Amino acid sequence: SVLEEVEATWRAMRRGGRLPAHADLDPQRLAAALPHALVLERMAPGVARLRFAGRALAALLGAEPRGMPLTSFFAASARARAMAVLDQAFDGPSVVEAAVSAPRTAFKAALEGRLLLLPMLDRKGQPTRALGALLLEGPAGRSPRPLELREDRPLRVEPTAKATFAVTGSHALQAAEASRPYLRLVVSNP
Repeated sequence: SVLEEVEATWRAMRRGGRLPAHADLDPQRLAAALPHALVLERMAPGVARLRFAGRALAALLGAEPRGMPLTSFFAASARARAMAVLDQAFDGPSVVEAAVSAPRTAFKAALEGRLLLLPMLDRKGQPTRALGALLLEGPAGRSPRPLELREDRPLRVEPTAKATFAVTGSHALQAAEASRPYLRLVVSNP
C-alpha cells in the first residue's frame, strides 16, 4: 500500500538507528506514493506546515495546501486532537499512524483512511520535519472534505530510540552547559 511504501522508504533512509535527514529525501523513491505524500515542518508545538503535499491532498482540501498547517485538513472539532498527534510524532520522536474519516453528506459517500507521520531531522540535526502520507478510500469529490480522527480505532505510536538524532552546533553547547553543575565545591587545604 501507499503507507507501506512511504514507511519502507523512510526506514531505508535510516542509518545506524538515526532518524533520516530531510535533506536525504529523494522524491523519486516515492513515485507511486507521491499523490498522497506530504512533508511537514514543525513551527511550534501542535503546529506543522506543509512543505509538500501531493495532488490527492490538494483535491481533498480543494486548494493548494503547501504552506498551510496540517490541521487545515481537519474539522474544527478534531483540530486539538490532530495537534496532539503531531506533538507525539515530533516530541517522541515517534512513528505515528492514525485512522481518519470524513462523514457521509447528502451528496458524498463517507471516506475512511489513515494518516502516517514519520519524523525526520532538519539541518541542525533536530526532529522538526516529518515525511508522511494521507490515504483515503473513496472519491474525495471537488469540494473540501474536513477529516475527523477516529477515536474508536487504535492510534499507533512507535517511539524511535532516544539516541536517534544528533545534537549539533549551538544545541550541543547548550546541552554541554546544561550538564554542568551550577555550584562547584572548591577546597583549599593549606
